[in-house]
Amino acid sequence: MQNDTIYLRKNPLCKRCKRDGLTRAAIKVDHIVPLSIMPISIDQDEDDYVSNGRDESNLESLCEQHYANQNRSRRQPLTALLNDKVGALLKPAGLEASQVPLTIVCGAAGAGKNTYIARHAGPDDTVIDMDIIRTELGIPEDTWSSAALEQCLMRRNEKLAALASSPGPAAWFIVSAPTATERDWWREALRPIALVVVLASARTCIDRINATRKGDHADRSIRAVKKWWLSYDPEHQDQVFDATGT
Repeated sequence: MQNDTIYLRKNPLCKRCKRDGLTRAAIKVDHIVPLSIMPISIDQDEDDYVSNGRDESNLESLCEQHYANQNRSRRQPLTALLNDKVGALLKPAGLEASQVPLTIVCGAAGAGKNTYIARHAGPDDTVIDMDIIRTELGIPEDTWSSAALEQCLMRRNEKLAALASSPGPAAWFIVSAPTATERDWWREALRPIALVVVLASARTCIDRINATRKGDHADRSIRAVKKWWLSYDPEHQDQVFDATGT
């Protein structure tokens, strides 16, 4: 496209490499937030939506490697990246209802789930979160193989199972769960007192990730944001917290 050529001339270096302190020539232009998941406000018509999606603020120049990673993530569903054992751990069998007041917090990467919990949780509350578990296990943030994921999920599921018998003032469980089917599954399995969906626009999530994460961790998180918004479907029983401006 002519606009892509003009944009590449103005921005000849890969934006993702630059973020990581590297200098590499860009070869392609990519939409930061795909047009398919850009939210349309009630006062915005379809022409404005397409125009805003192709605005330069929603474009980035990418090198061959980063562009290939983007295309690979769009073609390959999450289940194709997981072995059978990891897939079974995502929704563990045999969970019982939590005996402590439990709130499940859902949302995309970078939406602000941890921030929401930090504002509402008590000092002695339990927080079950894959990032916290990864740190506890000593797994670097850029090491996220199937083996590492399996290890973290096993520890997560142990913590979830313990909610059925462990005393405690309250507990919070972070899980992305973009689809209503997934959220209903967790409701049925754990019987929380509340399930909150923390919503921030895809663009807001990606901007936050670019500002706070580096390397493969950032790239992985951005791909996760796009997949989350492509899968998200709201449900009337969800408690929604708008975190775009927080």
